[in-house]
Amino acid sequence: MSDIARNYDSVAKTYELLGQIYSTGQIKAAKLAQLRWLPSGSKLLFLGCGSGEDVIAAAEQQFDVTALDISPKMLQRLQSRLDRRNLKAELVCQSIFDFQPKVQFDAVAANFFLNIFYGDELDRVIDHTLTMIKPEGCLLIADVALPVGWLPARMFNWCYINAAQVAAAMAGIVRLHRNHDYGEIFKRKKWEVSKTKYFRLFRVGPILFQSLKVVPCQSPTKPQGK
Repeated sequence: MSDIARNYDSVAKTYELLGQIYSTGQIKAAKLAQLRWLPSGSKLLFLGCGSGEDVIAAAEQQFDVTALDISPKMLQRLQSRLDRRNLKAELVCQSIFDFQPKVQFDAVAANFFLNIFYGDELDRVIDHTLTMIKPEGCLLIADVALPVGWLPARMFNWCYINAAQVAAAMAGIVRLHRNHDYGEIFKRKKWEVSKTKYFRLFRVGPILFQSLKVVPCQSPTKPQGK
């Protein structure tokens, strides 16, 4: 087992609870909002699912769910939660770099997952992820939002988000790096953000989190000859 898997195992019991407290419920809200953007019955893959509050919601809504995580204890907790609710999902304990699905998915959800990678490793993860999506499918991302709005709100966002990143780095589950500008990242991949929903601290405070739907760029329609 890798060191990062052990580190996530060590926080499996409290990971979601701490996220709920820290975000005043907005991390969960960002994860669940994106399910409204998918047709019923979609084949859906969750990357880095953890103990899976979004996986549970998707299974309850009758999506065809596969969930991937590197932490055995996270997946054990998720399986127990599914069993208690008599829900079904395929759980895979594997690194994303080793995961080679036999089919493509209508949507892939990378919720608070891509932010643990940066540089060339982030490019590898994204490129591999995009191969798992059907041509007409989409990538869903719930994550921290870049600072927006007036200056005090932007300053609060920067301090709040980076304080959490430092704490996560000390726990060995993330490395310090700049937060991602997904619009720019996916523009280079010829994909685009088609939907964005923001989430505020206590629902009324500064913008801190976001949910995105990312789709392949549409080729411009060529004018027909006369």
